[in-house]
Amino acid sequence: VELAAARTKLLPPVQLLGRLEQALPLLTAGRRDAPERQRTLRATIAWSFHLLTPHEQDLFRRLSVFAGSFDLTAAERICDAELDTLQSLLEKNLVRRWESGRFGMLETIHEYAGGRLEESGDAERVRDRHAAYFLELAESAGLAADVDLPQRHDLVIPEASNLRAALDWAGSTGRLELAARLAVALENFWVTNNPVEGMRRIEALLREPDDLPPLLRARTLRASASCTFLLGERDVAQRTLEESLAIFRDLGDDHGIAVILHRLAVAAMVRGEREQAAALGEESLALHRASGSRKGEAQALALLGSLAWEQGHRERALELLAESAELARAVGFRWWEAGMLVQIAWHNLELRRPDEAARAARDALSIRKGIGDRPGTVLVLAVAAGAAAVAGRWTTAGRLWGAVEAERARGEAVVGWQPEDDAFFAELIIDRAGSGFEDARAAGRSLAFEAAVEEAEEALAAH
Repeated sequence: VELAAARTKLLPPVQLLGRLEQALPLLTAGRRDAPERQRTLRATIAWSFHLLTPHEQDLFRRLSVFAGSFDLTAAERICDAELDTLQSLLEKNLVRRWESGRFGMLETIHEYAGGRLEESGDAERVRDRHAAYFLELAESAGLAADVDLPQRHDLVIPEASNLRAALDWAGSTGRLELAARLAVALENFWVTNNPVEGMRRIEALLREPDDLPPLLRARTLRASASCTFLLGERDVAQRTLEESLAIFRDLGDDHGIAVILHRLAVAAMVRGEREQAAALGEESLALHRASGSRKGEAQALALLGSLAWEQGHRERALELLAESAELARAVGFRWWEAGMLVQIAWHNLELRRPDEAARAARDALSIRKGIGDRPGTVLVLAVAAGAAAVAGRWTTAGRLWGAVEAERARGEAVVGWQPEDDAFFAELIIDRAGSGFEDARAAGRSLAFEAAVEEAEEALAAH
């Protein structure tokens, strides 16, 4: 109806109906046994397409390269879109402008346009331009561990579907180096958005014949370990990191070496090997400072803070963690800043300081919402539940803890959650639960995740 209505400025309804009825039998495509409504809809889209000027038809076909939605800059850069032509497609309802301000097509129209693009012989060129554009965007977002750029999750999150489409295209057409560069550029996106997907995609690339340039292979291995470690596959992550480190050492890449040494130090600390963790951490810190990597320095300081905590130096540990968070904030390392704030909140819970814990957790939650970090947000909800429990607010603690349990029951990765943390929260919350906790806990298990986050924000603000 909308496609036809777009022509009413040109034709009165009676003439419009007559032309459409003449066109439908000729333009109906697809399976002859398809539902009549489906065949008629396709015919209507085809009719609208054939009424476009050649220039409009070209742009319509090319815009189908986008997955989900797109912005004006991408349309101009990839599809050579001109404003007048795009406006014409909008007026004809073949392209939509969503409430977000981005553009897109309804799925049936998108499918038709994609078929026309394939028939045009221009598909490979347009898809190559699409992949190149989104590689450039991803690499500018500062999400790879060894890139000292401010993290810009806001550039990547709206383009998630396009980035996945570019990765699929590169992988399916044998453009292995392009696919690996894109996967590495999205390293922290995988960590914050979906470590399982990141692991699956990167491991598929690493199974391909080993013809990646050595530096790119080392970076790809490191990105793989980022996901596998968070998913609890620590032995796999350790082997992957050691393989990556060997390549970086062969290349004499001190910055790459420093990043991996920090990862290995964290792994050693988790295994309880504190002396090795300290030695690796100090070496990493020295290399980062020598290269001027403030991002790396923030990470190394955090490791030393964690070791200080385990050695019983509580206030010194909190100072080092705060220094790491502040340095991360200064260089735009938002994900790391959030992680440090959560760790500070956690330690304040251990010291039974609920107000200090709530302040740090509130800031962490704001950052993690902003970067779309659902796996990391679960841990903030747990800290919020703990702060409410320490303050004796058992209904709030129960609802938030129930939401945490429901999320973990779905099998999602929780960034920063260690096996021993269950015992910590059991002692802090469950074993000493007060009146109203169990009923609230049951209600919390049925909360939508977004609703639980809103309740956590309110609870943390109340401290």
